[in-house]
Amino acid sequence: MKDCLVFVMICAVWMLSGPVAARADNATNGLMRVRAAILKHREYFEKNMQSQDNVYVKRMAAFLEQLETKLPGELDFRIFLRRVGALSKSGRHSAEQEATGLIKDDQVVDVYVSALESGVAGLEEASVKWLLWDVGRLARSRQEQRIREALGPRPKCFERIKLYALLDLSPEEKEQVLSWKNAPLTARARCGDREAEAKLIEQFEGTKVFPEKVSLARQLAYAATPACRAALVRGLNSPLSFKSELAEDSVRSYILMAMGLIYQEEPLFTSDAYMLHWRQPSHFNEERGLNAYIHDVDRWVREHYEHSAWDTESVWFRRGVTAVPRHLWKPIRKDETEQP
Repeated sequence: MKDCLVFVMICAVWMLSGPVAARADNATNGLMRVRAAILKHREYFEKNMQSQDNVYVKRMAAFLEQLETKLPGELDFRIFLRRVGALSKSGRHSAEQEATGLIKDDQVVDVYVSALESGVAGLEEASVKWLLWDVGRLARSRQEQRIREALGPRPKCFERIKLYALLDLSPEEKEQVLSWKNAPLTARARCGDREAEAKLIEQFEGTKVFPEKVSLARQLAYAATPACRAALVRGLNSPLSFKSELAEDSVRSYILMAMGLIYQEEPLFTSDAYMLHWRQPSHFNEERGLNAYIHDVDRWVREHYEHSAWDTESVWFRRGVTAVPRHLWKPIRKDETEQP
């Protein structure tokens, strides 16, 4: 009897070990795919890190060095890819690039798509968000076929559906998205659902909660319908702000950056808005000119929407020397946990 019990236990362990080993092999193969993509562009990454001297770049350089002989873990890959994206958004990957808040380097996007294809859950999840919110439209479009193949014809989770809906879909494919019961509100609005569009706009214009306003501004920019664009422009007149001991931020600068997700070739909402948000007000005034910027945004809005951008003569974006840290914001439902 005891021998039979031992035999049954050995069989059970053997049966379980097969799938576990297979998953481990798949994860290893996925990490090797991402490593190969990074090493393919190693010279590009190293060249553009040479002129910088900070602890994060040093850690990135050390990661690249060990990549030749060692396969790091998933978390190490994710940290490196996040930092690579941050450098790209700040324009520090190329002397020809400005800080636009968007990832435009084809080399970075190639690695992100490799992470999406890797089969490693954590890397896939992170790459979906980067491709969705951080990568520039043109750079993403050059990898569209690979993204389509990685997502498949019927993505399951919210973020994957949103990334799929961001691709260049045919009218038939948009109708297909609208037929999915779990399609998020933003994806539905982008694909032509007028009720979803109206609900997004109503939420954006009705909320008095600062971080929710910021999140909804990005969701309107994602949907990017004419009505959503117009609602964003109207939002520039919102008096909403968030105050801490360090500073007070107006929601206007966040709305301007959200508009940069739509108008990606317009410096007012990309490089200018990025500098406005991340640089000290005095530095922005010296380099760009605050009054000139306010005037230029107003002129752009009048030209495209036939009304003024501002309903007050006292337009401000930040009172204080630095942006209010996001960890001080009250927790809210964020983009990635949006409900359909």
